[in-house]
Amino acid sequence: MQRKHLGSILGVIGLVLLLSSVLTWAIGWPAMAVAKIALALVFFVVYLATNMGSLGADASSKGTFFYGVSGLAALVLIALLGLVNYIAAKNPKTWDLTKNQIHTLSPDTLKTLENLKADVTATAFYRAGEPTFEVLRDLLDRYKLKSEHFKFDFVDPIKDPLKAKQFGIKESGARVVVKLGATESRVQELTEEALTNAIVKVTHSSAKKVYFTFGHGESEPDDTSPSGFSEVKKRMENEGLKPEKLNLASTPEVPQDAQALVIAGPVKPFQPGEAEAVKKFLDAGGKAFVMVEPETETGLEPLLADFNVEADKSMVVDPVSRLFGASELVPVVQTYGDSEITRDFRLNTVFPTAMPLMVLHGQKSKAQAQHLALSMPSAWGETNPTGKALQRDENEKGGPLPLVVTSTLDTKAAVGKRSDEARLIVSGDRDFATNKFRNAFGNEDFFLNCMSWLAGQTERITIRPRARDASRLYLTDTQKASIFFFTIDVLPVTLLAIGLSVWLARKSR
Repeated sequence: MQRKHLGSILGVIGLVLLLSSVLTWAIGWPAMAVAKIALALVFFVVYLATNMGSLGADASSKGTFFYGVSGLAALVLIALLGLVNYIAAKNPKTWDLTKNQIHTLSPDTLKTLENLKADVTATAFYRAGEPTFEVLRDLLDRYKLKSEHFKFDFVDPIKDPLKAKQFGIKESGARVVVKLGATESRVQELTEEALTNAIVKVTHSSAKKVYFTFGHGESEPDDTSPSGFSEVKKRMENEGLKPEKLNLASTPEVPQDAQALVIAGPVKPFQPGEAEAVKKFLDAGGKAFVMVEPETETGLEPLLADFNVEADKSMVVDPVSRLFGASELVPVVQTYGDSEITRDFRLNTVFPTAMPLMVLHGQKSKAQAQHLALSMPSAWGETNPTGKALQRDENEKGGPLPLVVTSTLDTKAAVGKRSDEARLIVSGDRDFATNKFRNAFGNEDFFLNCMSWLAGQTERITIRPRARDASRLYLTDTQKASIFFFTIDVLPVTLLAIGLSVWLARKSR
């Protein structure tokens, strides 16, 4: 290759370096921009030294004119890109393309943020160099973007030890403090669920008591066994509800501070006095969730009939459940009634070994009962579930069968009323909310929505966030800056320089 052509190539590369130095400076690498300018000047000197004799002719040639036009077009393109980036920065828009939508807030979080009426502040005691710092800041940014009432700030516990001491922050403890006025809650796990629960706690500072009856073989809130309710108890506490136990054999009436009563599948029947205490509670405008199990007498049958609900003496069988990997005695529910509880509910639920319910009509009671959860049409009520072959007989009821029913009663005129309306939820199964089955499909959300409806917390009726694992790559600031510089500056500039050099080399042949 002649020296003249080599000099021309270096001159073009120098022009590319000179133009790109503006971008390099803009993205925060001034030292590299100066180095590019210096190298470009060296290449220009080489170009002048090798093309001195033909500069006049080249300057008046058509090629020079086209080079000038191309250079001007490149400058215009850079200006347009800068303008587009400026507009994008002022009007940010993101798309979550991750498999589990890890960067999208759940309906529960969005609803919680929309309902904020006063400023909630999250103070995070994390250093900028910690691996979880960026993850937490990204999460807090998404919350702030959805509500003007959510604010956050970061405090470096090393640089500001007095503030860390003031908040009682320890390295091994919770280091995110959520506050609303004087009420605070601490976030141990850096997850959306934990942060949303903390906001709920500070906005529902006065917990509502929910009593679980015991003494008849019911599932209990402190029981950690597969048949216990210890896990949903924790979730209820996050919802602003306070579960407590109640033995009606020793307490003649439901306490006045009871927001709701839960009777979780008694194995032995309630005594007449106990059943009367529950009836008195409901007649005065109380709220209750009664779960019944197949082949059991609860002693509450007359009470349920007063609310136009009756349990059928059979067990629900659904062969289609096998398609979901479950037994045919574990019916899957996909259809729900028109209720606040399930209005936006789109999750399946399962009710292991459930009995169907019936809504009574033509009764003297003024209670309004309606279906809440229905089995699939393929189900039926098996009257002999202990038989070897589970096949539907002619006299057995076919699906869809009600598995959960709600009933309301106007109690405005009641003596010693607790509220203007009594609310009752009856389910033909208790297992769906136990530790063993609560995580199946939408079981836990369904149970918590029922409890929120009974407690009068309709704003908590939603789909709650789930822990969504993300595959993350943690990089240092230097590594991130290097990758950014390489992809935005080095790679495109190198490709442009190579392309122009190849074009000039071919043109010179």
